[in-house]
Amino acid sequence: MKRWIFGMLAGASFVMMLGAAALWVETRASYRNVRFERTVAVEGNRPTWECIDISAAGGVVQAGRMRMSNSPNGTLPARWNVSSHKSPGTGRILPEVWLGFGYFDRTWNASPTIERRTTVLSAPLWIIVPALGIAPTLWTRGALRRRRRAWRECHGLCVGCGYDLRASSGACPECGLEQPAPQQQARA
Repeated sequence: MKRWIFGMLAGASFVMMLGAAALWVETRASYRNVRFERTVAVEGNRPTWECIDISAAGGVVQAGRMRMSNSPNGTLPARWNVSSHKSPGTGRILPEVWLGFGYFDRTWNASPTIERRTTVLSAPLWIIVPALGIAPTLWTRGALRRRRRAWRECHGLCVGCGYDLRASSGACPECGLEQPAPQQQARA
């Protein structure tokens, strides 16, 4: 069961890695953004607009959240609305980015009656793509080892080093590894 779960997670990680690599290539000279937004009534029935933006540009992914109290966007429904667009340019709002990593959290008054808070976190795709590749690599390595071990066992070879054991019994004379019981080697 654990192997199946790890295999599913490795598969999902592989798909996300391919998506991140494609996004990296696609956004070298353009800006892609997905926005989730809604209006909620908090703090004494004042309309508060909030959005979550996920964007990519120039090999950097940014995820951010904005909230505006007394928002002029107060006509949006309470459910989440989703929009997406692609345009030329960078689309970056972070003032300082170090190797693609950045964090921005600021509250200010957009006007005398509108308070705005923005939080943004950015990470470079050059670190995300290899990180997403770790689980698929480990899964593939384990699958290849299991397959090699089964093939060696089936053909009467040492499961550790591959030494021909058809004339031997007990431990492998080459590496000293104890071998499976003879009834499993009888299939050779």
